[in-house]
Amino acid sequence: MGLEEQSQLCAIYATRRPKTAVEFGSGGSTLLIPSAFDFIETYISVEHNEMWHKQVQEHSKDARVKHLFEPPASHAPEPAMFKEGGKGKTLPEYVAWSERCEREPDIMASYVAAPYAIVEHPDLILVDGRARRYCIETAWAALEPGGVLVVHDSQREQYIKVIDEVCGNRAHWLVPFTRGQVCVAAKG
Repeated sequence: MGLEEQSQLCAIYATRRPKTAVEFGSGGSTLLIPSAFDFIETYISVEHNEMWHKQVQEHSKDARVKHLFEPPASHAPEPAMFKEGGKGKTLPEYVAWSERCEREPDIMASYVAAPYAIVEHPDLILVDGRARRYCIETAWAALEPGGVLVVHDSQREQYIKVIDEVCGNRAHWLVPFTRGQVCVAAKG
């Protein structure tokens, strides 16, 4: 997530002041957001990749953060993202698997459902991981009235369609963006 997107995300949190927040896709926001805002009581971070989950959890020292590891279904394991050594272009097998996650709900079903066992109706949900279409649909239904859905990389055609279907005219795409556009929608 670039600096512009981080600033936009921080502005959303500062304005909405959620007590309970969920994020799909652990990373920089897992470390940044809870440390920046003491009004957050519970911050649930859901990650599907075990290595990344452990790495983020190791750097997170905030007791309010609940780190959930939810791997894909055993019939569709995550392939390697990069060639040996972790550098280079994304492998075609990984791109194909990621696309499958957007079409086949069973691959990431436990990932999509995981945070709602801890908090049934969060105040804010950030979608920035895998199976985003299913995360968006489930998040919108789970949000507390007045809650906020935030989607990173929302400029991607496949996400625009599902955001429009789920959120309608409540969705607002923030500008400027350089790497990944932020969309925010407040549930009435």
